[in-house]
Parts: sequence; structure tokens; C-alpha cells
Amino acid sequence: TSKEILSQMKYNTEFMDQTIANICSYMYTNTDSSYIMNSTSKEIDINELSVILGKVAGSAILSNNYIQSICIYNSFNEKYFYTGKPLFFDDKHLKQIMLKYPNVPKLKPILRKIKNDYGTKTNEEDVLTYILYETAGTPSKIDSAIIVNVRPEWLLNNLKIINTPEKDSKSSVYVMNEKGEFIGKEKNDEAEQQWLYSEFNKNKSKELSGFFNAKLNRQKYFVTYSCIKSDGLVLFKVQPLKEIYSYFNVLRNSILGALIAFIMIAIIISIFVSRKLYKPINKLMGQITSNKQDVEYDEANKDEISYLKSVY
Repeated sequence: TSKEILSQMKYNTEFMDQTIANICSYMYTNTDSSYIMNSTSKEIDINELSVILGKVAGSAILSNNYIQSICIYNSFNEKYFYTGKPLFFDDKHLKQIMLKYPNVPKLKPILRKIKNDYGTKTNEEDVLTYILYETAGTPSKIDSAIIVNVRPEWLLNNLKIINTPEKDSKSSVYVMNEKGEFIGKEKNDEAEQQWLYSEFNKNKSKELSGFFNAKLNRQKYFVTYSCIKSDGLVLFKVQPLKEIYSYFNVLRNSILGALIAFIMIAIIISIFVSRKLYKPINKLMGQITSNKQDVEYDEANKDEISYLKSVY
């Protein structure tokens, strides 16, 4: 059912979230990465920096192919050191997020853009950014931080595997954050996403999961949702109502077919059993009627038992 599918989706999402949180915590407490975060030297030896980043952050990326890149932030030098990107990669979108402190969530996925350079070509891709940091100073500011960027495709691919629709099915899954932004965009349909966001705000309940019916382009849909409060995410499964009704029709026809088959089998068995039971009586009747020809069937002898009673 849709509820069970969403429960499995929720479990997978929380598992990914916990995995990233563990990686962030490990790196934050690691002595090598802690040295980079808290160094007060104006210049850190590049060779030493590369070795430490490769050992600590590089191993995390190699063992988790859904991690796009990892960054270590040092507030003393105002430097961002990257693994999975150029060492001194200028991540403008990340810098804008860090300036929004105290409105920077800890270990919550932030949907944002990150620039990719392929030779002379430059484009941007979506990533989910997790930030673990400490604050210091008056007024307080982010003092040191571990930033892990995750490809949202990993999450979406897992959700698609769980929600493997039947052939010609038009059901789909969506992941939305608390800002109403859709992660990964399984179907690039802005109108449908805006409709879903609007209908969710109209129909959501106080419970973390639920469902509602809504209409889009004259077609009715059945929408099931599940909220992941810790991440500020909402998982959706959207199905056309007529598709659900078709499943019910198939189920109804299957039950009806099984019932008819059961009745037919019961009739055949009853005929077979009755013949088996009647055969000795019929044989006995043949023997008696051949010997007692003076007793005939009449109104008083409507059946074999009555006939036997008249004879004896």
C-alpha cells in the first residue's frame, strides 16, 4: 500500500540522514581535521593539508559514492578547504548560507546549487548540504565547520526502487523541503509541484502522515504524504484515482472469479459424492423390484425409501 511504501521511504531517508550525521561527527572530532578547522596559522602547508584531507575526507567520499564533496571551514583564515573539488574551491552559494547565521540549520539537509567546471564548460547541480559547526565570539559567529555535500539522486534512486510502478502506471514520488522546494525533481513539472505544495498546505493534518484527494487538469489524484520532522522533509506519493480504482476492479474480478470457481468445484464434488452414496441404494432397488414385481410405485411410494417400506 501507499502508506507502507512511504514508511519504507521514510526509513531510507532517515538512514541516509543518520549516515551523513555520523560522517560529520567523525570528521569534527578527528584530530587531523580538527587541526585544520582550528589552526591559527595564516598559512597552512599545502602538502600537509592535502595529505590530511585525503586521509580523512577522501576516504569518506570513496566509501560513499553519493557524497559529492566535503569541505572544512576555518574561521580564523576565512578559508574553505575542499575534497572532491579543487582544494581552494570558491563556493559562493555556501558562503552566502554561512553569512545567514544564526539561521543556519545544524545537520539538516539544505537544498542548494554548487558549481561544476568541466574544461571550459560551467554548470550547476543540486546538492543537499549538511553543516556541523561551533560558534564563538561576541556577537557569536560560526567558528569552525564541517560541510558535507550529498547528491540527491542517491535518495531519489532509492525511493524509485521502493516505488517501482507497474507498466503504464502514472504514479510518482516527490521529496519536498520545508521551503516548498522539490529535491531532485523526478518529473520536471513545475506546475504539478506548485499544485502539490498548495494542496498539501490546504489538506495537511497535525499528524506526521496522511492522505488527501485533489484535482489537477480535470483529473483526480490520491496523494499520500509522510513528514520527516528532523530533516524538515515531506515525502509524497501521487496516484491518479482512476488507477487506484482499476486496481480495485482487478481485485474484485479476481475475488469474483475465485468465488465462481469455488462454487463450480463444490457442485461437481456434491454430484460425485451423491452418486457414490446413491449407487448401493440403486443397486438394492434393482434387486428388490426384480423379486417384488407385485409392488409398484404409486402416490404412497414417492421415493426409494417409501418403496422399501411398502415392500417390507
